[in-house]
Amino acid sequence: MTTYKAPSIKRAFDIIMKLGRSASGLTLSELSRELNLSKATVHGLVKALVGHKVLLQDKVSKKYILGPTLLELGRLSLAQMWIKDVARPIMQRLMEDTGGTVYLGIQNNMHVTILEVVESSLDMKITSPKGSTVPIFAAALGKIMLGFLEESEQRSILSRGLPKFTEFSITEPENFLEEVKKAQALGYALDQEEYMYGVWAAAAPIRNWMDIPTAVWVVGFKAVLEEKGLIEIAIQTKKAAEAIEKKLITPFSPQPLPP
Repeated sequence: MTTYKAPSIKRAFDIIMKLGRSASGLTLSELSRELNLSKATVHGLVKALVGHKVLLQDKVSKKYILGPTLLELGRLSLAQMWIKDVARPIMQRLMEDTGGTVYLGIQNNMHVTILEVVESSLDMKITSPKGSTVPIFAAALGKIMLGFLEESEQRSILSRGLPKFTEFSITEPENFLEEVKKAQALGYALDQEEYMYGVWAAAAPIRNWMDIPTAVWVVGFKAVLEEKGLIEIAIQTKKAAEAIEKKLITPFSPQPLPP
């Protein structure tokens, strides 16, 4: 099996790791010598990394050191691992109460990345793996995620067009905005075959978490969720989201970095 290699990415990581192990930073010449790369190559990579604040340069010594972007990424990585540990027992109970598969996810540009999954114990179930993504317009989840944004941002996203996943999908921006406002007022959103035929869902926001739009949602076949009652499931999902929020608000909770 052939392994794909991206030399520029590897070299950029080599620079980051070399600086991470340096006590006081390194100059361009020192990086070039220690990595056995030309100054031109190192200069181009370092310039790009400085542009993204992955590296900083001391104006006096001309040495490069690690920048705040890496601190932010480390913070987010810890946050994602921590929220999964906090949320999983609550998600487990929600799955047992509703019969649906329960997901935890965060917004990632125009998608939602699934951080954690508790699969339904039923034979007939919906499932997606951790790390997979869902479109931000995906019915109940989309109504919740857009609710984290200012209305101007909501309109900007919706102006790109709403996909028609099924005949029940909401494709008019104004109608979708009304659903977003309704979800904000209720604290949950519903999906009755708007994203997939034969599938229902309920979603709720997890607020005040690292300034990252985050949600928990339940998905299942209509035949399963209809028996429980979708509104009742949505209320349970909202309570689960609130329980996760409560556990996250502790004196040890990571706090957002200052701008």
